[in-house]
Amino acid sequence: MRLFNKQRLLSFFAKVLLIISSFFAIGHVMASCTTAKQYSVQIPLQAGTFSAGAEFPVGSNIRVQYIRGYTEATSSCTKSNPYVRMSLSGGTLYPGQTNIYQTGVSGVGVRFRNPYENKYYPFNTTYNLGQLIPGGWLDFTIELVKVGPITAGRINTALFPQVRIDAMDADNIPARFAYHTITGSFTIQTPTCTTPNFSWDLGTTSTTILKKKGDTSLWKDTPVTLTGCSAFLGNNSNGSFTRYAITGTNTGTVSQSGNVAANNLIMSLSPSNPSIDQTKGILGLDKSSTASGFGVQIASKQAGIFEPKNLTSSITISPAVGYSGGSVSFPLGARIIRTGDIVQPGKISTSLTYTINYQ
Repeated sequence: MRLFNKQRLLSFFAKVLLIISSFFAIGHVMASCTTAKQYSVQIPLQAGTFSAGAEFPVGSNIRVQYIRGYTEATSSCTKSNPYVRMSLSGGTLYPGQTNIYQTGVSGVGVRFRNPYENKYYPFNTTYNLGQLIPGGWLDFTIELVKVGPITAGRINTALFPQVRIDAMDADNIPARFAYHTITGSFTIQTPTCTTPNFSWDLGTTSTTILKKKGDTSLWKDTPVTLTGCSAFLGNNSNGSFTRYAITGTNTGTVSQSGNVAANNLIMSLSPSNPSIDQTKGILGLDKSSTASGFGVQIASKQAGIFEPKNLTSSITISPAVGYSGGSVSFPLGARIIRTGDIVQPGKISTSLTYTINYQ
């Protein structure tokens, strides 16, 4: 009786082994593409802080890291129509986007681009001649891009998808060339300043100086100085990037390509009263003025020279990358100008509103 049970038990295990053997045989037949020198690596997003203002254009890159492939990888496919698949695994798409993923910072998404074909993941290429090399399809960029209003914060790469490159053919079964898991983090800041009100006294002049229409007083410096500014740390909107060349499973060399773009502060001027000549920066007087036949002319001061300011155009200043002095100044000037043939002496008063856009 015991012998019978033992024989049945041995028979049972023999059947299991045969089934397992059969399963592996089937899997081997299905794998029509194979690869050699394939790799899986971790890619650290280089630390740092970058800044993009409220008016930084949607669709522009805040941070770019270029990844250079590790080593030549080869493939062999037995079925027809071989190709290379560039895909993303995991992650969550940013709402309303097809290839931009969430980062944990509101208004900032991440996308991945193959610079060789200049296409964004995911996509397929018909190339598969058996070899991929660094500098071609094994390279890609990590692009942190503005997709909406930004809330300052720290990028969470745990939310990123894995970047995959596979050999494929008609069986549509992937064979790994290279898989990349993004790690690390960096901070995004939104630069702002305090925007005070200003009042300027242009002094006293007379019709013995302003004898005829077009005569002016001397220019007076009337700078608009913003205070309480956060540091201006720049971004990669100008095509600059950090290069990371893979040298091992979790190692690589880092270099910088191009200078980081400075943040831009753009000021626009809006007269509170009807202008006499906007293109020449001549403001009309307000109702509190008792003088008539005069106006106030606004200028931008460049290299110590006052140039009448076209009020329909803006003024841009770009603090040096890393500047943290706390204040920035728009160099303006103003003067009195006679605008009429007949004048009335008295008080001159006018105003305008300045608006600052941060990029």
